[in-house]
Amino acid sequence: MESTSPTIPIEQSARRTTAGSLAWTFASVSILGAIVALGIAVRQAMISGDYRTIITHQTITPFITTGFAVIGALVASRRPRNPIGWIFVAVSVLYGLIAMAAAATMVSPPASPLFELAYWLGSWLWIPATLLPATFVSLVFPDGFLPSPRWRFVAWSAALGIALATLGVMFYPGPLASLGLDRANPFGIPGAAPILDPLLTIGMVFLAVGVFGSLAALLVRSRRSAGIEREQIKWLVYALGLYVVLSVLTSLFAGLWPGFRWGLELSIVVTNLGILGIAVAAMVAILRHRLYDINLIINRTLVYTALTVGVAGLYGLVVGALGVLFQARSNLLVSLAATGLAAILIQPMRDGLQRLVNRLMYGERDDPYAVLSGLSRRLEGFLLPEATLPAVVETVAQALKLPYVAISLKREGDFKTAASYGLVGDELIQLPLIYQGETIGLLRLSTRSPNESFTPGE
Repeated sequence: MESTSPTIPIEQSARRTTAGSLAWTFASVSILGAIVALGIAVRQAMISGDYRTIITHQTITPFITTGFAVIGALVASRRPRNPIGWIFVAVSVLYGLIAMAAAATMVSPPASPLFELAYWLGSWLWIPATLLPATFVSLVFPDGFLPSPRWRFVAWSAALGIALATLGVMFYPGPLASLGLDRANPFGIPGAAPILDPLLTIGMVFLAVGVFGSLAALLVRSRRSAGIEREQIKWLVYALGLYVVLSVLTSLFAGLWPGFRWGLELSIVVTNLGILGIAVAAMVAILRHRLYDINLIINRTLVYTALTVGVAGLYGLVVGALGVLFQARSNLLVSLAATGLAAILIQPMRDGLQRLVNRLMYGERDDPYAVLSGLSRRLEGFLLPEATLPAVVETVAQALKLPYVAISLKREGDFKTAASYGLVGDELIQLPLIYQGETIGLLRLSTRSPNESFTPGE
């Protein structure tokens, strides 16, 4: 027994390392694919003058891909048994493939095998890409488990709905005008429409149960939760609710104005923004409320990932614009100009992104005057003395993004809690409150994570 016990942490660490490497590999490939596709799409749009696909398929896709890829890889490497990370990574891969397929249709002749393959992939990849976040993420967020066994029916409904809808579109022989597919399916099964039509209808029913059941499960979990867990779930509830509302509104719009030229593009934009909102909500839940304990590594990862995407996108836009302007497809001066501009903007971009991420993660710790001014404004609005201390602890907790803040006052020789905000974390720090040389109370603070201490400025 003694000889085997030391290997357990080593095996767990090895599994985590393997999972992290696999997750980051998929995430990196998907981000790279989305960036390359954006560069191709921008150049082709400038040549052709048709910017519709840039607005819909390509501009938002790199942000969606990067958001899901980074968050998914971080969670999967930190918590490999939690399906949330792997779902996010899968969504990033799907969106990366969607971007590449859309770019391939722009540069390939319509009758070529590459065009047909890209058109076919783009016709159905969006189904699991948009529905996985709307179903399984909300079912298992944030701990990776269903709220209770009775929700398995919703999970199976979502899985069957996604599978039936995807298979139906993959092999439907003719055009599907309701989905914006105006060409015959190059890989469709001839004569299968009478079978696939009811299959798609059944799939839509299962999907409705899966989507609305998943949202109901998240609402139930939110009502049962408290403190930090409720704050974590609240962000995802807002994002999913907004996504469902926007999807319904765009469907109604498409039904009322079927001949509107930009109707399909508007629907795609709204759907993509809703999906991006889910990734942003998950990121905020992780950063602001200490989910999965990855705050220490996510700061720099977000900064440099966003910087890389921004510089690469800027380089591609500059090269494409100058190339079209001067009709120089491989001009060395164009490449040098784009490289110089990117180099000049790297430092300002990095500083701005670092401030943005620091504010998101740590609040206003770098601006103590803003904290004091905000507290002063809040106190001016209170008339009852008993409301003062709760306002103080809430302001400190929210300004510095702390999970727990409390004030204990000295009464009868002992310190008793007079006001608190949040839930006690792993490490608790006590600071004396001194008045005229006498300690009259204690300020109790929980650190954001077990391995993170307060800075002298804080």
